[in-house]
Amino acid sequence: MLLKRFHFLLLITWLVLAGTLAEASSSGPLSLEAAVRLAIQRDEGLRATLEEAAALREQSVAAAQLPDPMLRLGAAALPLDSLALDDEPMTQLQLGLAQRFPAGRTRELAGRRLAVEADALDAARAERRRFVAWQLEVAWRELDYLERALALLEQDGRWLDTLVGAREAGYAAGAVGSLELIEARLERAELGERRLGLLARREAATASLDRWLGEGVAADDRQPAPEPSPQPTPAVALERLEIHPSLLRLDRAQEAASVEVNLVEQRYRPAYGVEVGYGFRVNRPDMLSAMLTFDLPLFTRDRQDRERAAAMSRTRAAEARREDARRDLSARLAEAQAREGRLAEAQALYTEALEPLAALGEDLALAAYASDAGGLAEVVSSRRRAVELTERLERLRLERGLAAAEIRYLIGDLP
Repeated sequence: MLLKRFHFLLLITWLVLAGTLAEASSSGPLSLEAAVRLAIQRDEGLRATLEEAAALREQSVAAAQLPDPMLRLGAAALPLDSLALDDEPMTQLQLGLAQRFPAGRTRELAGRRLAVEADALDAARAERRRFVAWQLEVAWRELDYLERALALLEQDGRWLDTLVGAREAGYAAGAVGSLELIEARLERAELGERRLGLLARREAATASLDRWLGEGVAADDRQPAPEPSPQPTPAVALERLEIHPSLLRLDRAQEAASVEVNLVEQRYRPAYGVEVGYGFRVNRPDMLSAMLTFDLPLFTRDRQDRERAAAMSRTRAAEARREDARRDLSARLAEAQAREGRLAEAQALYTEALEPLAALGEDLALAAYASDAGGLAEVVSSRRRAVELTERLERLRLERGLAAAEIRYLIGDLP
């Protein structure tokens, strides 16, 4: 019986390990969506904003409390000639306690203003998440394009090597002139120069990914970025633009400015304080004192009035800043949507018509050259045209993906 139970536990353990290994092996290449989650998790800017918001919320609670009471200890009417407590009837040791009460709703509004500023930081954190996702996708799609372009150049380089070899053999046999050989070698040198430029761009894109994901995380094993999804209508896009985190942050800044106006208006009201004191006298009755103090906000022209005018100006500035940001985002959205639409049409045009025609033209040029009905120049021209069209298609795919990424940054992911 014990042996059977041991075998059963061994089988369960093996199944768990097998499932874990299968899950690890099925994780596969890193997807763009998983990379975005990873970048957001490790972004220090988001953590800093989270801590700043937490600090403001702690301060908002503290700001809404009463000031600390004040304890007063001392001696009153003490004669300097003897320093005795029983020489004079008014000599006493005093113990007092005072409490200050700020004017009106000052404490409540001070706490409210800090809480609203914390809400603004929450919106800034949401904006940061969108920004991180946007920048990561830009680098991801750029790297996709560069890898495809380098693969295309490698294929073109093998074709040019064959062409140069053929021209060198023809030149040695006297069938090809030196000018054609020089042209072929120049074409290979130009191809090498373009390859170096693409390699430099790939290093820059890889460095950008490393900035968000950590060094080497997405260098090799990556899934290509998905094709852009269909875009929403302009009306839906504008509706979603209104809840962009940067606009929500400016809304909170506008609300904080309004709270500041109310806070300044409380200063027209008097603050007051209460003080209770106890006086100890030797051989005489002890003394009790109680006092109530008030501020007298009588001269408000150069203080409260100007503070209120300043707060009103800040409120109007916050409103103007929010409207300016909304207009800027609306213009960016309209431009990105128009660009994405044009690029989608161009991509479809190249895919459905121009690319097959270019390949057909290259095949016809090769057939004509093989049958002595055409020259090698036509073959090279057709090949170059096919490569240029393929590269153009890849650039269109990249530019469209970047436009879609900017739209997603502006309006967020659709539900």
